[in-house]
Amino acid sequence: MKRFTVTVVGLGEVGSVFSEALASVDHHVYGFDPFTDVTPTGVERVHALADCVGGSDAVLVATSASTAVRIAADVAPFAHDRLTYIDLNAAHPDIKRQVQALLPEKTHLVDGAILGSIRKFGARARILLSGAETSEAVALLDTLGGEVEVVGEQVGDASTMKLVRSAFMKTLGASIVEAIDAGRELDVESWVRGEIARELTDGAAGAERLYDGTRTHAVRRSVEATAAADLLTSRGIDATMASATARKTAISGLEVNSGGALSELGSLPVANVGDALDRHTGILPPQISRRSGEGIVVGRALTIECTAGSNDALHRALQIARSGDFLVVSARTTPDRAMLGELIGFRSQAAGVVGLIVDGAIRDVDDLQQAGISTWSTAVTPAGPYKTSGGHVGRPIAIGSVVIQTGDIVVADDDGIMVLAPTDVPDAAAGARRVADEEQRRRASITGAIAHSSED
Repeated sequence: MKRFTVTVVGLGEVGSVFSEALASVDHHVYGFDPFTDVTPTGVERVHALADCVGGSDAVLVATSASTAVRIAADVAPFAHDRLTYIDLNAAHPDIKRQVQALLPEKTHLVDGAILGSIRKFGARARILLSGAETSEAVALLDTLGGEVEVVGEQVGDASTMKLVRSAFMKTLGASIVEAIDAGRELDVESWVRGEIARELTDGAAGAERLYDGTRTHAVRRSVEATAAADLLTSRGIDATMASATARKTAISGLEVNSGGALSELGSLPVANVGDALDRHTGILPPQISRRSGEGIVVGRALTIECTAGSNDALHRALQIARSGDFLVVSARTTPDRAMLGELIGFRSQAAGVVGLIVDGAIRDVDDLQQAGISTWSTAVTPAGPYKTSGGHVGRPIAIGSVVIQTGDIVVADDDGIMVLAPTDVPDAAAGARRVADEEQRRRASITGAIAHSSED
């Protein structure tokens, strides 16, 4: 067996598993990841790619689709003609081709795609490979004892096959999460778990693995499902299920990791979020103004459509509202009737609702302000609502040019309101933080210039 020297970039779950497995079969493994302190057993930790890439036979990248291109650019100055570069990220084929364009022409880029659960199979999970020269990658990965299959000579072939498979597998995981969560709410969780287990080869263990894996790695799986949907759409193929799966897994990720991106959004002005997303995506009309409350408010949209001047749908929504919900009401057909006042405000507050937005009118603004209840509306009127039945809860609504779905993320402050698809939240939070930091730098520069001018 040839003994390889390998640089593994990314020491998260996948990178840690593969680096430790490679070291265990006597390969010399460097590990590089500036974002974690983890050092897998047998791996030599390095703090700069310059210290390891030039002396390596192979580079194995297991980071994320969003960083794949940047990692290739960082590796490229140290890559040599004999280097095999294995990109295992679950990414759109176009990203793999962008990676190829950044590397030296004689570096052997291998498009890698992991199939199956790392939790179950570890480094022996099935791997698809494609590229013009895959022999060294096959020789390296074969030493781990898993199934390695070369599926094409073009970079992107392996990723294409994985994403088509993901359109099924990630949808299966998302469906299991939805069914088990519904079973829990309806007091039939044990029964529904049993029914799912009966249909899976791995039974209850398989159901549990898919449930836990989908929730734990929801952000990563949402990115993969989005890539699958984008691939299908780009070829004119209907991607309804893949798109829905991306959204569902993103929502699950926000529920599990609510302290991450959502907390970051709650610390940043809506203007920063808008600037991070090119200042046009998801911003509600300026006619909707803040009427009560203060500060930045972030929550999940629960959509409500009120019709014929009645707020019956809003009352129904309060029966199912959860802590962290942001009630978003379309009542534009009868803007002369207030859809809510202090009593609904107090009921919402008791249910843990973080805010209320009405494309229409509200009333009792002073009482809502004194209670600290955050509200936004297009108008204020003392005229109350009717009590006739009608309207809808949980269906998509449109406010201005923005279509809002239950589960979207709403960010609002005194400047206005922005609505984000769950799949956009991680990038929006990171982008808004960069905008805020750059503004802080520019303010400090301007303040410094003013102080220097005053001294002169």
